[in-house]
Amino acid sequence: MASPLGFDERCVIVGAGAAGLCAAFAAREAGLTPLLLEREPSALGAWAHMADTVRCLSPRQYDLMPDGDSPHGPGERATAAEVAELLTRFQRRHRFRIQRATLLERVERHAPRGFRLHTTAGVLTTERLVIATGEFGVPRWPDLAGSFSGPYEHFRTFHIRSVGRGERVAVIGAGNSGADVALQLLAARADVFLSAPRPPERPAPAPPPLVRGLLHRVAGLPIAHLPGRGGCTDSTPVVDPGLFDAVRAGRITLVPRATRLTNAGLVDGAGLEWAVDRVVACTGFHRETTFLRGLVPLDDAGRPDRDARGPRARRDFDAGLVPMVPGLGFMGLPCMRTRQSGFLRGFAADGRAVIAGILRAGASP
Repeated sequence: MASPLGFDERCVIVGAGAAGLCAAFAAREAGLTPLLLEREPSALGAWAHMADTVRCLSPRQYDLMPDGDSPHGPGERATAAEVAELLTRFQRRHRFRIQRATLLERVERHAPRGFRLHTTAGVLTTERLVIATGEFGVPRWPDLAGSFSGPYEHFRTFHIRSVGRGERVAVIGAGNSGADVALQLLAARADVFLSAPRPPERPAPAPPPLVRGLLHRVAGLPIAHLPGRGGCTDSTPVVDPGLFDAVRAGRITLVPRATRLTNAGLVDGAGLEWAVDRVVACTGFHRETTFLRGLVPLDDAGRPDRDARGPRARRDFDAGLVPMVPGLGFMGLPCMRTRQSGFLRGFAADGRAVIAGILRAGASP
């Protein structure tokens, strides 16, 4: 919707996954009519690419959209398919303006306050801009020399249906995605080799429901007001004990950290070669924010560099705002506001806070 100040739009949100949709809901509540730009043909964010069986890290009753809806289905933790259904329902109910298959290529300042967006569909201007491209934008591949003759894929595109029974599969990485892939492979009767710098540890047992509810509330407190930022870090502990149990029982072969690929498999740090049929990299992602280069200081992961401009900038970055660029906000950054930030369970509250922040920084709606 056109701005009274002469901009094409009053608010543009980049990314129409869960974080972008929560920001759009908050923007509409604040009196704006946001336009969402989504690079994919479908507006499901990373959930459109994940295997249906991948599970969320938190209990489904906490994975709430701003209207109170949550993933439907059995089991404590929702699957990627159930989250995709949740986002589809949310879009249908609220009918946001979503421009699909549109890639943002460059962002420039426009006038004293505002932005010019160069996209594959043309150029448009906006008073306010929210970046919600998510943590799963660009796969991060392990730094391995050499090449492998078999399938070498990333967690983002891995599907268990492509794996045959008895296939020898090396999984690189023992975080939550590595654990998920390794356990899927075991269920498919594959031979699993886990390459990691150290053996997986047993996750802490789940607390009783009453304690879990209390911890969920505490995790929603602003970390900027807590000592040591509440101990919040970008790393997420593995929640499923299945990987630890499988390694301990000898059902998964533990391989020291891989150093290079060979035609037949991989070589570990001790120089031992492991022959496998397939390699799956579960080594994380980079955020897709290259279009902001020159406008915002970014770290190696594509996130705004919260240490680049001193203590005040760090406080604003903790709120999802960019102090040197009024009207610009971010969604979905880990530890952005709370320990829930960066997860589906934290998007609704973060969306309200970010929209309120960019409205304070710019003109009133």
